[in-house]
Formats: sequence, structure tokens, C-alpha cells
Amino acid sequence: MKELKKLHKEVHEYLKTKKRKAEIEQYEEFPNKYGDNVSTFIVRYDIEDRYNYEVQRLSIDHKRTLVFIPNKGYFSFKTSADIKRIINNQTQLK
Repeated sequence: MKELKKLHKEVHEYLKTKKRKAEIEQYEEFPNKYGDNVSTFIVRYDIEDRYNYEVQRLSIDHKRTLVFIPNKGYFSFKTSADIKRIINNQTQLK
């Protein structure tokens, strides 16, 4: 459980370093109602204008070691470095 929380925190800290101005909501569910160990991050851009913003949702299923990115699919990972690589290659969070 501590490893999952550490990974969740590392990803959250990494998302906060991205260049675009964003508001990040984080949800830790260890486990969620389906028994999966999941971290969910919702990134909202353009927080000054809350009526016109992009939303990116990133879910990490620790139990099955998968990262889910909407409109892109599932990606496997082994470390937080893998997750960072997936975020950089597959999302608009640059």
C-alpha cells in the first residue's frame, strides 16, 4: 500500500511540473469499489475561464500495471519513469 501511495504522489508531483497552466485533482482509491488499486488524476486547463477548458483524465491501475488515457487506450508500466514516458508520448500534458 505504501508503494502505491508513493507512486501516486510521484505522478501527481510530475503532473504539477508540466508547462501548461492547469488545475489537477487527484483521487486515490486503494482499492476502488471493484477491488482494483487505482489512482485517478483529472487535469483541467485554462482555470481562469472555467467555461472553456480542456479536461484530461489519467487513470493508473496499479493492480494490473496499466495507465489509461482517454482516446488513446491502455499502456503497461513497471515504474514511475514508465508512466512519465507514457504521459509525455501520449497526452497533451506537455
